[in-house]
Amino acid sequence: MNYPPLWRRFAAIGYDFLLLLGVSVGYTLVYLMIAKAIGVDIEQPRTADFYVGLFLMFMGFFCFFWLREGQTLGMKVWRLKVVGAGQPLKLKHCIVRLILAPLSLAAAGIGYWWSLFDGNKQTLHDKLSGTQTILLDKTT
Repeated sequence: MNYPPLWRRFAAIGYDFLLLLGVSVGYTLVYLMIAKAIGVDIEQPRTADFYVGLFLMFMGFFCFFWLREGQTLGMKVWRLKVVGAGQPLKLKHCIVRLILAPLSLAAAGIGYWWSLFDGNKQTLHDKLSGTQTILLDKTT
């Protein structure tokens, strides 16, 4: 099994970030249209429901792609795939990854740097979520 170098992971994150930026703009437009249609004063920010919806949209994005094919669009471009470590990928794996991956990145990237010292090149959130990120062959 091939494991990806750290730079590929960051490249896929960057690609997905750009994609999610566009999706977030679309979400914001829909949110504002619905808020205006039901008579919510959009001048007064209702940040809690907006951010909860945005978070759920992000979770839906990643869970949909990971459970369907094990890859987001950014991961496809860089030939990365998330698999369950010894078992099929399940929703619980996705949710744990979604909670831990941003924390791995926020803590000076320590959870990602972990892969440089791990024998299987797993990040900390891979280990804790029971998943592995693998590098696919060029033919795949």
